[in-house]
Amino acid sequence: MGRKRGNVEKGWLAKLGPDGAAFLQIPAEEIPAYMSVHRLLRKLLSRYRLPVATRENPVINDCCRGAMLSLATGLAHSGSDLSLLVPEIEDMYSSPYLRPSESPITVEVNCNNPGTRYCWMSTGLYIPGRQIIEVSLPEAAASADLKIQIGCHTDDLTRASKLFRGPLVINRCCLDKPTKSITCLWGGLLYIIVPQSSKLGSVPVTVKGAVHAPYYKLGETSQEEWKRRIQENPGPWGELATDNIILTVPTANLRTLENPEPLLRLWDEVMQAVARLGAEPFPLRLPQRIVADVQISVGWMHAGYPIMCHLESVQELINEKLIRTKGLWGPVHELGRNQQRQEWEFPPHTTEATCNLWCVYVHETVLGIPRGRANIALWPPVREKRVRIYLGKGPNVKNWNAWTALETYLQLQEAFGWEPFIRLFTEYRNQTNLPTDNVDKMNLWVKMFSHQVQKNLAPFFEAWAWPIQKEVATSLAYLPEWKENIMKLYLLTQMPH
Repeated sequence: MGRKRGNVEKGWLAKLGPDGAAFLQIPAEEIPAYMSVHRLLRKLLSRYRLPVATRENPVINDCCRGAMLSLATGLAHSGSDLSLLVPEIEDMYSSPYLRPSESPITVEVNCNNPGTRYCWMSTGLYIPGRQIIEVSLPEAAASADLKIQIGCHTDDLTRASKLFRGPLVINRCCLDKPTKSITCLWGGLLYIIVPQSSKLGSVPVTVKGAVHAPYYKLGETSQEEWKRRIQENPGPWGELATDNIILTVPTANLRTLENPEPLLRLWDEVMQAVARLGAEPFPLRLPQRIVADVQISVGWMHAGYPIMCHLESVQELINEKLIRTKGLWGPVHELGRNQQRQEWEFPPHTTEATCNLWCVYVHETVLGIPRGRANIALWPPVREKRVRIYLGKGPNVKNWNAWTALETYLQLQEAFGWEPFIRLFTEYRNQTNLPTDNVDKMNLWVKMFSHQVQKNLAPFFEAWAWPIQKEVATSLAYLPEWKENIMKLYLLTQMPH
Protein backbone atom coordinates (compact mmCIF):
# COMPACT_ATOMS: atom_id res chain seq x y z
CA MET A 1 0.00 0.00 0.00
CA GLY A 2 2.83 2.36 0.95
CA ARG A 3 4.50 1.64 -2.37
CA LYS A 4 1.28 2.44 -4.21
CA ARG A 5 0.85 5.69 -2.27
CA GLY A 6 4.45 6.59 -3.09
CA ASN A 7 3.79 6.20 -6.78
CA VAL A 8 0.69 8.38 -6.49
CA GLU A 9 2.69 11.04 -4.63
CA LYS A 10 5.38 10.84 -7.30
CA GLY A 11 2.77 11.48 -9.98
CA TRP A 12 1.39 14.45 -8.05
CA LEU A 13 4.83 15.98 -7.66
CA ALA A 14 5.56 15.51 -11.36
CA LYS A 15 2.45 17.61 -12.13
CA LEU A 16 2.74 20.06 -9.23
CA GLY A 17 5.89 21.78 -10.50
CA PRO A 18 4.85 22.50 -14.14
CA ASP A 19 1.19 23.12 -13.29
CA GLY A 20 2.10 25.42 -10.41
CA ALA A 21 4.59 27.33 -12.55
CA ALA A 22 1.92 27.77 -15.25
CA PHE A 23 -0.59 29.03 -12.67
CA LEU A 24 1.93 31.57 -11.43
CA GLN A 25 2.03 33.20 -14.86
CA ILE A 26 -1.51 34.50 -14.27
CA PRO A 27 -1.17 38.15 -13.13
CA ALA A 28 -1.86 38.25 -9.39
CA GLU A 29 -1.99 42.03 -8.86
CA GLU A 30 -5.17 43.18 -7.11
CA ILE A 31 -6.58 39.63 -7.01
CA PRO A 32 -6.50 38.72 -3.28
CA ALA A 33 -6.88 34.96 -3.80
CA TYR A 34 -3.96 34.81 -6.23
CA MET A 35 -1.82 37.11 -4.10
CA SER A 36 -2.38 34.87 -1.08
CA VAL A 37 -1.15 31.85 -3.08
CA HIS A 38 2.00 33.79 -4.00
CA ARG A 39 2.57 34.69 -0.33
CA LEU A 40 2.01 31.08 0.72
CA LEU A 41 4.50 29.76 -1.83
CA ARG A 42 7.11 32.38 -0.90
CA LYS A 43 6.71 31.40 2.73
CA LEU A 44 7.03 27.71 1.83
CA LEU A 45 10.16 28.27 -0.24
CA SER A 46 11.77 30.53 2.36
CA ARG A 47 11.51 27.75 4.97
CA TYR A 48 13.81 25.54 2.92
CA ARG A 49 16.97 26.11 0.95
CA LEU A 50 16.39 26.60 -2.77
CA PRO A 51 17.32 23.37 -4.61
CA VAL A 52 20.27 23.80 -6.95
CA ALA A 53 20.71 21.14 -9.64
CA THR A 54 24.25 20.30 -10.76
CA ARG A 55 25.89 17.28 -12.36
CA GLU A 56 27.34 16.31 -9.00
CA ASN A 57 24.03 16.93 -7.24
CA PRO A 58 21.23 16.37 -9.80
CA VAL A 59 17.57 16.91 -9.03
CA ILE A 60 15.04 14.23 -9.93
CA ASN A 61 12.24 16.09 -11.66
CA ASP A 62 9.31 14.18 -10.18
CA CYS A 63 10.40 14.60 -6.55
CA CYS A 64 9.90 17.34 -3.99
CA ARG A 65 13.10 19.21 -4.94
CA GLY A 66 12.06 19.16 -8.60
CA ALA A 67 8.64 20.62 -7.77
CA MET A 68 10.26 23.33 -5.63
CA LEU A 69 12.56 24.26 -8.52
CA SER A 70 9.63 24.74 -10.88
CA LEU A 71 7.58 26.70 -8.34
CA ALA A 72 10.49 28.99 -7.50
CA THR A 73 11.07 29.66 -11.21
CA GLY A 74 7.39 30.45 -11.72
CA LEU A 75 7.38 32.83 -8.75
CA ALA A 76 10.46 34.64 -10.04
CA HIS A 77 8.91 35.04 -13.50
CA SER A 78 5.76 36.47 -11.92
CA GLY A 79 7.84 39.30 -10.45
CA SER A 80 8.02 38.06 -6.87
CA ASP A 81 11.02 39.16 -4.85
CA LEU A 82 13.02 36.01 -4.11
CA SER A 83 16.20 37.77 -3.03
CA LEU A 84 15.95 36.27 0.47
CA LEU A 85 15.91 32.69 -0.80
CA VAL A 86 19.08 30.84 0.13
CA PRO A 87 20.33 28.25 -2.38
CA GLU A 88 21.59 24.85 -1.23
CA ILE A 89 24.95 25.46 -2.92
CA GLU A 90 26.54 27.98 -5.25
CA ASP A 91 26.45 27.13 -8.95
CA MET A 92 27.46 28.66 -12.28
CA TYR A 93 23.95 29.93 -12.99
CA SER A 94 22.82 31.51 -9.71
CA SER A 95 26.24 33.02 -8.87
CA PRO A 96 25.12 34.42 -5.50
CA TYR A 97 28.68 35.53 -4.71
CA LEU A 98 28.48 38.30 -7.34
CA ARG A 99 28.00 41.82 -6.08
CA PRO A 100 26.27 44.13 -8.57
CA SER A 101 27.69 47.54 -9.32
CA GLU A 102 26.60 50.19 -6.80
CA SER A 103 26.03 52.70 -9.58
CA PRO A 104 23.94 52.15 -12.74
CA ILE A 105 25.74 50.96 -15.87
CA THR A 106 24.85 52.48 -19.24
CA VAL A 107 25.63 50.64 -22.46
CA GLU A 108 24.91 51.52 -26.08
CA VAL A 109 22.93 48.76 -27.79
CA ASN A 110 22.64 48.50 -31.57
CA CYS A 111 18.90 48.14 -32.19
CA ASN A 112 19.07 47.83 -35.97
CA ASN A 113 17.98 44.44 -37.25
CA PRO A 114 17.89 43.95 -41.03
CA GLY A 115 17.02 40.27 -40.63
CA THR A 116 13.70 38.50 -41.06
CA ARG A 117 13.39 37.38 -37.44
CA TYR A 118 14.09 38.77 -33.98
CA CYS A 119 17.70 39.14 -32.89
CA TRP A 120 19.42 39.02 -29.49
CA MET A 121 21.73 41.99 -28.93
CA SER A 122 24.42 41.43 -26.32
CA THR A 123 24.96 44.08 -23.66
CA GLY A 124 28.16 42.71 -22.11
CA LEU A 125 26.37 42.67 -18.75
CA TYR A 126 25.53 39.82 -16.36
CA ILE A 127 22.70 39.78 -13.82
CA PRO A 128 23.36 37.89 -10.54
CA GLY A 129 20.79 35.31 -9.48
CA ARG A 130 17.68 36.53 -7.64
CA GLN A 131 18.72 40.14 -8.29
CA ILE A 132 15.90 42.53 -9.21
CA ILE A 133 17.24 44.89 -11.84
CA GLU A 134 15.89 48.15 -13.18
CA VAL A 135 16.30 48.84 -16.90
CA SER A 136 15.85 52.34 -18.34
CA LEU A 137 15.80 53.46 -21.95
CA PRO A 138 14.54 56.48 -23.95
CA GLU A 139 10.80 57.02 -24.39
CA ALA A 140 10.99 56.39 -28.16
CA ALA A 141 12.62 53.00 -27.63
CA ALA A 142 9.89 51.97 -25.16
CA SER A 143 7.39 51.82 -28.02
CA ALA A 144 9.65 49.94 -30.45
CA ASP A 145 8.62 46.38 -29.45
CA LEU A 146 11.94 45.70 -27.72
CA LYS A 147 12.23 42.94 -25.13
CA ILE A 148 14.73 42.23 -22.39
CA GLN A 149 16.08 38.76 -21.66
CA ILE A 150 18.14 37.52 -18.73
CA GLY A 151 20.00 34.34 -19.62
CA CYS A 152 20.85 32.60 -22.87
CA HIS A 153 20.35 28.95 -21.88
CA THR A 154 16.95 28.72 -23.50
CA ASP A 155 16.38 24.95 -23.52
CA ASP A 156 13.27 23.95 -21.57
CA LEU A 157 14.11 20.91 -19.43
CA THR A 158 10.76 20.54 -17.66
CA ARG A 159 10.29 17.11 -19.26
CA ALA A 160 13.77 15.84 -18.35
CA SER A 161 13.75 13.05 -15.76
CA LYS A 162 16.98 14.28 -14.15
CA LEU A 163 18.08 17.91 -13.92
CA PHE A 164 21.66 19.18 -13.92
CA ARG A 165 20.35 22.78 -13.85
CA GLY A 166 17.03 24.49 -13.30
CA PRO A 167 14.37 23.51 -15.86
CA LEU A 168 13.92 27.12 -17.04
CA VAL A 169 16.83 29.48 -16.44
CA ILE A 170 15.92 32.53 -18.54
CA ASN A 171 13.38 35.30 -18.11
CA ARG A 172 12.06 37.60 -20.81
CA CYS A 173 9.68 40.55 -20.77
CA CYS A 174 8.60 43.49 -22.94
CA LEU A 175 10.36 46.83 -22.63
CA ASP A 176 7.10 48.73 -23.02
CA LYS A 177 7.92 51.42 -20.45
CA PRO A 178 10.92 53.75 -20.13
CA THR A 179 11.76 52.00 -16.85
CA LYS A 180 11.15 48.32 -16.22
CA SER A 181 12.04 45.92 -13.41
CA ILE A 182 12.83 42.25 -13.97
CA THR A 183 14.50 39.40 -12.12
CA CYS A 184 15.72 35.91 -12.94
CA LEU A 185 16.08 33.21 -10.34
CA TRP A 186 19.33 31.96 -11.77
CA GLY A 187 20.79 35.13 -13.24
CA GLY A 188 22.42 35.27 -16.64
CA LEU A 189 23.80 37.42 -19.42
CA LEU A 190 21.58 40.36 -20.33
CA TYR A 191 20.21 40.81 -23.85
CA ILE A 192 17.98 43.25 -25.67
CA ILE A 193 15.75 41.43 -28.16
CA VAL A 194 15.23 43.51 -31.29
CA PRO A 195 12.34 42.76 -33.68
CA GLN A 196 12.88 42.11 -37.37
CA SER A 197 13.37 45.08 -39.70
CA SER A 198 14.08 47.43 -36.76
CA LYS A 199 15.89 50.67 -37.69
CA LEU A 200 16.03 52.13 -34.19
CA GLY A 201 19.80 52.65 -34.28
CA SER A 202 21.98 52.90 -31.18
CA VAL A 203 19.96 53.00 -27.94
CA PRO A 204 21.41 53.88 -24.50
CA VAL A 205 20.29 51.26 -21.98
CA THR A 206 20.89 51.91 -18.27
CA VAL A 207 20.84 48.96 -15.87
CA LYS A 208 20.83 49.00 -12.06
CA GLY A 209 21.94 45.72 -10.48
CA ALA A 210 24.29 44.33 -13.14
CA VAL A 211 27.96 43.38 -13.35
CA HIS A 212 30.22 43.43 -16.38
CA ALA A 213 30.88 40.15 -18.22
CA PRO A 214 33.80 39.34 -20.54
CA TYR A 215 32.92 40.33 -24.10
CA TYR A 216 35.14 40.44 -27.18
CA LYS A 217 34.01 41.81 -30.56
CA LEU A 218 36.27 41.19 -33.55
CA GLY A 219 37.45 44.50 -35.00
CA GLU A 220 36.37 46.50 -31.95
CA THR A 221 38.02 45.05 -28.82
CA SER A 222 41.79 45.49 -28.46
CA GLN A 223 43.98 42.77 -26.98
CA GLU A 224 44.80 45.00 -23.99
CA GLU A 225 41.11 45.68 -23.39
CA TRP A 226 40.37 41.95 -23.59
CA LYS A 227 43.04 41.15 -20.98
CA ARG A 228 41.54 43.74 -18.67
CA ARG A 229 38.02 42.39 -19.18
CA ILE A 230 38.85 38.77 -18.40
CA GLN A 231 40.74 39.88 -15.29
CA GLU A 232 38.24 42.42 -13.97
CA ASN A 233 34.78 41.47 -15.28
CA PRO A 234 33.29 39.00 -12.79
CA GLY A 235 30.40 37.59 -14.85
CA PRO A 236 30.68 33.75 -14.94
CA TRP A 237 29.70 33.63 -18.64
CA GLY A 238 31.12 35.65 -21.50
CA GLU A 239 30.98 36.00 -25.27
CA LEU A 240 33.23 36.04 -28.31
CA ALA A 241 31.56 37.83 -31.22
CA THR A 242 31.95 38.70 -34.87
CA ASP A 243 29.31 40.14 -37.19
CA ASN A 244 28.46 36.55 -38.17
CA ILE A 245 28.87 34.28 -35.13
CA ILE A 246 28.66 34.69 -31.34
CA LEU A 247 30.05 32.05 -28.97
CA THR A 248 28.80 31.98 -25.36
CA VAL A 249 30.96 29.96 -22.96
CA PRO A 250 32.01 30.01 -19.28
CA THR A 251 34.42 32.78 -18.31
CA ALA A 252 36.79 30.15 -16.92
CA ASN A 253 37.33 28.91 -20.48
CA LEU A 254 37.70 32.43 -21.88
CA ARG A 255 40.55 33.14 -19.47
CA THR A 256 42.68 30.65 -21.41
CA LEU A 257 42.47 32.91 -24.50
CA GLU A 258 45.16 35.60 -24.55
CA ASN A 259 44.12 36.90 -27.96
CA PRO A 260 40.81 35.77 -29.49
CA GLU A 261 41.44 37.55 -32.81
CA PRO A 262 42.98 34.62 -34.78
CA LEU A 263 40.25 32.28 -33.53
CA LEU A 264 37.45 34.65 -34.53
CA ARG A 265 38.99 35.39 -37.92
CA LEU A 266 38.92 31.64 -38.54
CA TRP A 267 35.30 31.50 -37.39
CA ASP A 268 34.44 34.29 -39.82
CA GLU A 269 36.05 32.26 -42.63
CA VAL A 270 33.88 29.33 -41.57
CA MET A 271 30.76 31.49 -41.55
CA GLN A 272 31.61 32.96 -44.95
CA ALA A 273 31.85 29.43 -46.35
CA VAL A 274 28.54 28.49 -44.70
CA ALA A 275 26.90 31.53 -46.30
CA ARG A 276 28.54 30.93 -49.69
CA LEU A 277 27.29 27.36 -50.00
CA GLY A 278 23.82 28.37 -48.83
CA ALA A 279 23.69 31.30 -51.28
CA GLU A 280 23.25 33.73 -48.39
CA PRO A 281 24.52 37.32 -48.32
CA PHE A 282 27.67 37.90 -46.29
CA PRO A 283 28.11 39.37 -43.72
CA LEU A 284 25.04 37.61 -42.37
CA ARG A 285 21.94 39.67 -41.62
CA LEU A 286 21.52 37.68 -38.39
CA PRO A 287 24.65 36.42 -36.61
CA GLN A 288 24.42 32.77 -35.65
CA ARG A 289 24.80 31.96 -31.95
CA ILE A 290 26.30 28.92 -30.24
CA VAL A 291 25.72 28.59 -26.49
CA ALA A 292 27.35 26.01 -24.22
CA ASP A 293 25.24 24.57 -21.40
CA VAL A 294 25.58 21.98 -18.65
CA GLN A 295 22.45 20.22 -19.97
CA ILE A 296 20.47 20.60 -23.19
CA SER A 297 17.07 19.36 -24.27
CA VAL A 298 18.14 16.86 -26.93
CA GLY A 299 21.25 15.30 -28.45
CA TRP A 300 24.92 16.20 -28.18
CA MET A 301 24.21 19.50 -29.94
CA HIS A 302 21.10 20.86 -31.57
CA ALA A 303 20.31 23.52 -34.14
CA GLY A 304 18.23 26.63 -33.63
CA TYR A 305 18.70 30.17 -32.40
CA PRO A 306 20.83 29.65 -30.49
CA ILE A 307 22.59 26.41 -31.39
CA MET A 308 23.06 24.59 -28.08
CA CYS A 309 25.97 22.36 -27.07
CA HIS A 310 27.33 20.70 -23.94
CA LEU A 311 30.19 22.16 -21.90
CA GLU A 312 32.39 19.33 -23.16
CA SER A 313 32.30 20.95 -26.61
CA VAL A 314 33.69 24.31 -25.49
CA GLN A 315 37.28 23.51 -26.50
CA GLU A 316 36.00 22.50 -29.93
CA LEU A 317 34.64 26.04 -30.23
CA ILE A 318 37.49 28.17 -28.85
CA ASN A 319 40.72 26.23 -29.48
CA GLU A 320 41.99 27.42 -32.86
CA LYS A 321 44.73 24.78 -33.07
CA LEU A 322 42.23 22.02 -32.31
CA ILE A 323 39.84 23.34 -34.95
CA ARG A 324 42.56 23.44 -37.62
CA THR A 325 43.81 19.93 -36.86
CA LYS A 326 40.71 17.98 -35.75
CA GLY A 327 38.00 19.96 -37.49
CA LEU A 328 34.65 21.33 -36.44
CA TRP A 329 32.14 18.69 -37.54
CA GLY A 330 29.58 18.99 -34.74
CA PRO A 331 29.12 22.78 -34.76
CA VAL A 332 29.13 23.00 -38.57
CA HIS A 333 26.58 20.15 -38.73
CA GLU A 334 24.23 22.34 -36.66
CA LEU A 335 25.05 25.43 -38.74
CA GLY A 336 24.11 23.28 -41.74
CA ARG A 337 20.85 22.31 -40.04
CA ASN A 338 20.06 26.02 -39.75
CA GLN A 339 20.70 26.34 -43.51
CA GLN A 340 18.25 23.62 -44.51
CA ARG A 341 15.13 24.81 -46.33
CA GLN A 342 11.86 22.90 -46.56
CA GLU A 343 11.76 23.55 -50.32
CA TRP A 344 14.65 21.13 -50.95
CA GLU A 345 14.49 19.00 -47.80
CA PHE A 346 12.85 15.57 -47.91
CA PRO A 347 12.15 14.67 -44.28
CA PRO A 348 12.83 12.35 -42.63
CA HIS A 349 15.30 11.08 -45.23
CA THR A 350 17.59 14.12 -45.53
CA THR A 351 17.22 15.70 -42.09
CA GLU A 352 20.60 14.35 -40.95
CA ALA A 353 22.10 14.28 -44.45
CA THR A 354 22.08 17.55 -46.38
CA CYS A 355 23.34 19.53 -43.37
CA ASN A 356 26.57 17.54 -43.70
CA LEU A 357 27.20 19.11 -47.11
CA TRP A 358 28.20 22.20 -45.12
CA CYS A 359 30.53 20.06 -42.99
CA VAL A 360 32.31 18.70 -46.05
CA TYR A 361 32.46 22.12 -47.72
CA VAL A 362 33.87 23.93 -44.67
CA HIS A 363 36.39 21.23 -43.82
CA GLU A 364 37.76 21.06 -47.34
CA THR A 365 37.62 24.72 -48.42
CA VAL A 366 38.46 26.44 -45.12
CA LEU A 367 40.30 23.92 -42.93
CA GLY A 368 41.97 21.88 -45.65
CA ILE A 369 40.74 18.63 -44.11
CA PRO A 370 39.53 16.08 -46.72
CA ARG A 371 36.13 14.52 -46.15
CA GLY A 372 37.49 11.07 -45.39
CA ARG A 373 39.59 12.48 -42.54
CA ALA A 374 36.96 14.94 -41.35
CA ASN A 375 34.63 12.05 -40.49
CA ILE A 376 35.37 8.32 -40.54
CA ALA A 377 31.88 7.75 -42.01
CA LEU A 378 33.18 9.35 -45.23
CA TRP A 379 36.29 7.18 -45.54
CA PRO A 380 36.09 5.78 -49.12
CA PRO A 381 35.88 2.06 -48.18
CA VAL A 382 33.13 2.85 -45.67
CA ARG A 383 31.21 4.82 -48.29
CA GLU A 384 31.48 2.04 -50.88
CA LYS A 385 30.34 -0.58 -48.39
CA ARG A 386 27.34 1.56 -47.47
CA VAL A 387 26.23 1.91 -51.09
CA ARG A 388 26.61 -1.83 -51.71
CA ILE A 389 24.57 -2.67 -48.63
CA TYR A 390 21.84 -0.28 -49.79
CA LEU A 391 21.77 -1.80 -53.28
CA GLY A 392 22.12 -5.34 -51.96
CA LYS A 393 18.93 -5.05 -49.93
CA GLY A 394 17.13 -3.79 -53.01
CA PRO A 395 17.23 0.01 -53.29
CA ASN A 396 14.24 1.55 -51.56
CA VAL A 397 13.74 5.18 -50.62
CA LYS A 398 12.50 4.00 -47.20
CA ASN A 399 16.10 3.00 -46.46
CA TRP A 400 17.56 6.16 -47.99
CA ASN A 401 18.50 8.13 -44.87
CA ALA A 402 21.37 9.91 -43.10
CA TRP A 403 24.80 8.84 -44.44
CA THR A 404 23.24 6.82 -47.26
CA ALA A 405 21.26 9.85 -48.40
CA LEU A 406 24.34 12.07 -48.11
CA GLU A 407 26.18 9.73 -50.50
CA THR A 408 23.79 10.68 -53.31
CA TYR A 409 24.69 14.35 -52.94
CA LEU A 410 28.41 13.64 -52.54
CA GLN A 411 28.47 11.65 -55.79
CA LEU A 412 26.96 14.65 -57.56
CA GLN A 413 29.41 17.03 -55.91
CA GLU A 414 32.42 14.89 -56.79
CA ALA A 415 31.30 14.82 -60.41
CA PHE A 416 30.18 18.42 -60.88
CA GLY A 417 31.75 20.44 -58.05
CA TRP A 418 30.11 22.80 -55.58
CA GLU A 419 28.95 25.48 -58.02
CA PRO A 420 25.78 23.66 -59.17
CA PHE A 421 24.69 23.40 -55.53
CA ILE A 422 25.31 27.11 -54.91
CA ARG A 423 23.45 28.09 -58.09
CA LEU A 424 20.63 25.70 -57.23
CA PHE A 425 20.21 27.04 -53.70
CA THR A 426 20.14 30.55 -55.19
CA GLU A 427 17.45 29.48 -57.64
CA TYR A 428 15.35 27.97 -54.85
CA ARG A 429 15.53 31.24 -52.88
CA ASN A 430 14.20 33.15 -55.87
CA GLN A 431 11.28 30.82 -56.66
CA THR A 432 7.75 30.87 -55.28
CA ASN A 433 4.86 28.39 -55.23
CA LEU A 434 7.19 25.43 -54.77
CA PRO A 435 5.77 21.95 -54.03
CA THR A 436 5.44 20.78 -50.45
CA ASP A 437 5.25 16.96 -50.62
CA ASN A 438 8.40 14.85 -50.87
CA VAL A 439 7.68 13.20 -54.23
CA ASP A 440 7.09 16.48 -56.04
CA LYS A 441 10.01 18.14 -54.26
CA MET A 442 12.36 15.30 -55.21
CA ASN A 443 11.29 15.46 -58.84
CA LEU A 444 11.79 19.22 -58.91
CA TRP A 445 15.33 18.74 -57.52
CA VAL A 446 16.08 16.21 -60.28
CA LYS A 447 14.88 18.64 -62.96
CA MET A 448 16.69 21.65 -61.53
CA PHE A 449 20.00 19.85 -60.94
CA SER A 450 19.85 18.29 -64.41
CA HIS A 451 19.38 21.73 -65.93
CA GLN A 452 22.25 23.13 -63.85
CA VAL A 453 24.75 20.54 -65.13
CA GLN A 454 23.11 20.02 -68.54
CA LYS A 455 22.96 16.24 -68.09
CA ASN A 456 20.02 13.86 -67.81
CA LEU A 457 20.24 12.80 -64.17
CA ALA A 458 16.96 10.86 -64.07
CA PRO A 459 18.71 7.45 -64.45
CA PHE A 460 21.12 8.36 -61.64
CA PHE A 461 18.33 9.18 -59.21
CA GLU A 462 16.31 6.15 -60.33
CA ALA A 463 19.29 3.98 -59.34
CA TRP A 464 18.94 5.48 -55.88
CA ALA A 465 15.22 4.54 -55.93
CA TRP A 466 13.95 8.11 -56.03
CA PRO A 467 10.29 8.17 -57.15
CA ILE A 468 10.95 9.76 -60.55
CA GLN A 469 7.71 10.69 -62.30
CA LYS A 470 7.33 9.56 -65.92
CA GLU A 471 6.71 13.09 -67.20
CA VAL A 472 9.89 14.32 -65.48
CA ALA A 473 11.99 11.54 -67.01
CA THR A 474 10.49 12.35 -70.42
CA SER A 475 11.15 16.08 -70.04
CA LEU A 476 14.85 15.42 -69.36
CA ALA A 477 15.39 12.94 -72.19
CA TYR A 478 16.67 15.67 -74.53
CA LEU A 479 19.69 16.34 -72.28
CA PRO A 480 22.97 14.45 -72.87
CA GLU A 481 23.45 11.18 -71.03
CA TRP A 482 25.63 11.34 -67.93
CA LYS A 483 28.12 8.70 -69.03
CA GLU A 484 30.23 8.96 -65.87
CA ASN A 485 27.25 8.04 -63.66
CA ILE A 486 28.99 6.11 -60.87
CA MET A 487 25.81 4.25 -59.97
CA LYS A 488 26.02 2.37 -63.29
CA LEU A 489 29.37 0.98 -62.16
CA TYR A 490 27.94 -0.02 -58.79
CA LEU A 491 25.01 -1.78 -60.46
CA LEU A 492 27.27 -3.59 -62.94
CA THR A 493 29.61 -4.85 -60.22
CA GLN A 494 26.99 -5.53 -57.55
CA MET A 495 27.20 -9.13 -56.35
CA PRO A 496 23.88 -11.04 -56.37
CA HIS A 497 22.29 -10.92 -52.94
